[in-house]
Amino acid sequence: MAEIENLANSRKKNKRENLGDRGHRLRHSNVPSRTVNLVNMPFFDVPDDVITYIFSFLPIKEAVQASTVSSRFKKSWFFNRKLCFDKDFAKRHAQKDFMNIVNRVFDLNVEQNIQTFSLFFDPTGVEDAVENWIQISIDKGVEELDLNFSLAKVPYKITTDFADIETIKILKLCRCELDLLPTFQGLNSLKTLVLWRIEINSKSIETVFSNCLSLETLELVKCRRIGHLRILAQKLRRFKALKVGDCLGLCQIDIDAPTIRSIYYSGIFILFKFDEISQLNDVILNFRPLRGMGKFFRRESFLCDLSHIPLLSATSTLLEDLSPAFFHQRTLRFNFRNLKELQLFMENAVYCNIYHIAYFLKKCPRLERLFIDLRGFSFDPQENWIYQRELVQIDSQPLRCLQFVKMEGFKFEEHEIELMKYLLERAIILENLVLVAPKTIKQGILNVRNIPFCRKICARSPVSPLAKVRFYDRDTDESPVPTHSKTWFEW
Repeated sequence: MAEIENLANSRKKNKRENLGDRGHRLRHSNVPSRTVNLVNMPFFDVPDDVITYIFSFLPIKEAVQASTVSSRFKKSWFFNRKLCFDKDFAKRHAQKDFMNIVNRVFDLNVEQNIQTFSLFFDPTGVEDAVENWIQISIDKGVEELDLNFSLAKVPYKITTDFADIETIKILKLCRCELDLLPTFQGLNSLKTLVLWRIEINSKSIETVFSNCLSLETLELVKCRRIGHLRILAQKLRRFKALKVGDCLGLCQIDIDAPTIRSIYYSGIFILFKFDEISQLNDVILNFRPLRGMGKFFRRESFLCDLSHIPLLSATSTLLEDLSPAFFHQRTLRFNFRNLKELQLFMENAVYCNIYHIAYFLKKCPRLERLFIDLRGFSFDPQENWIYQRELVQIDSQPLRCLQFVKMEGFKFEEHEIELMKYLLERAIILENLVLVAPKTIKQGILNVRNIPFCRKICARSPVSPLAKVRFYDRDTDESPVPTHSKTWFEW
């Protein structure tokens, strides 16, 4: 694939501009065949201004590659509006070479407005150049600004205050220091704010909600100094999603957002307080395991506020915390009355077993789709399992609406077979049971013995004998997948 430094030279005929210190010329043989074939297509009858407009929306790397196909396209990348110097680009260039390319692209860009400026770069020692690039993109009315300084040893101090900037709709910052004063006036068109490894306090977040009234999505990952996060979005009519992941020091989240649709949380157990979340539709609660046998949720209000949601993904840690471990413990009163899809992540479970799963399923009377992720996990029944097993067997409450069950990472272990039997005996209208073997070096999991054994169990089930059982290995799985992925952010 051609490198981005092979740009057209506006001063030398029949030669290409070398933007980097180590660049090389691009030959037609380096261009994908589907690009070369353009010369034989009616596309070449399109007026120049239309071609220029089309090329302006290509990412800069693709625009440069396309400019080498024909002399007619030679300067087309000068009009590019997507200036993306991402992680893949950074891997190919040393800092000096990287800077030369970015400087040349900005020098030759003739567009008055650009759509995207994306930068993955270590700004150490060249902060003035970085600020210049940021300011140029702002002056050109950039709509999406993505600044990733994760390579830096210390957080980058942004000197731009974003005041009176009306064009930015998407702002993504990583490894920066950002302080927004209460008097901040700017980013009025901002729709998406993504902050990764940002030194920011809760007051600055409150300033965002008081000023950025078009905000739709807020994502916070590995941000410190927040402490008590307050999402006060009563004035926002489009705010839809809050995503918080691994924010060290965070102890509580208060949410007052009438239009919010999604809440994704990953981290330790913290307090949640909800005032207005009537439109909430889907939730991810990826809690880390608790130490010991202590209980975190000792009141029902948090769960009652979520009782109306139709879609939930949660870790086994939540099930362990909600289920009474002993006979004398008080039972929490909660009910997910509208839940239609549930996904359980069993990895990192401390003592979760069928009892905890069954207890939670009883609180979901309208559940239709159940996904249980067993990857990286094996049931390890504790001493209490002897008594808990009796409770599971005695309780005959049916799962009246459950139609689809999928267990991924199914290893045909004894406790997994027992869980399968439990579901078959309770799901009275079950249509499909999908078992996906883990990706492992061990051979023979889907062997001639295991599959007939499971089919026989299904056939003998007095409740759901017509359920279709399907077996897949990880690489051939074509069955339905859950709405949520295992993690909503990749570090």
